[in-house]
Amino acid sequence: MSTFTRSWFLILSAAALLNRYWIRPSGFWFADQYLNDVLSMPILLQLSLGTLRLVYRAPQKWLNGAQVIAAWMQISVFFELIFPHLSPDAHGDVLDVLAYLAGAGMYWMIQKAEISRATNLAG
Repeated sequence: MSTFTRSWFLILSAAALLNRYWIRPSGFWFADQYLNDVLSMPILLQLSLGTLRLVYRAPQKWLNGAQVIAAWMQISVFFELIFPHLSPDAHGDVLDVLAYLAGAGMYWMIQKAEISRATNLAG
């Protein structure tokens, strides 16, 4: 299955789009404020993985822990420290940083399950 057509990736992407353009405001604080922040990390990390696989022509390539942590740190710094100084509509929120971390952790668990499944199928 292609990197960009994994069922979990499509479901999370659809949920983020629905939440952004149709559901909000829902009246439920988590969905309104943090759901897309959680979902953004697995989506962005999978897009990054797919790009790496295309560039290096390595379908068995995976993101390592340092890459996942670096992505979390970059997203957190850009969206919660830098962008609030550039746009009056943006604001920094430490809970967003935790939401990004939860999303990175979710991605890490999904990727580990996929690696395990690929290893079991190969062996």
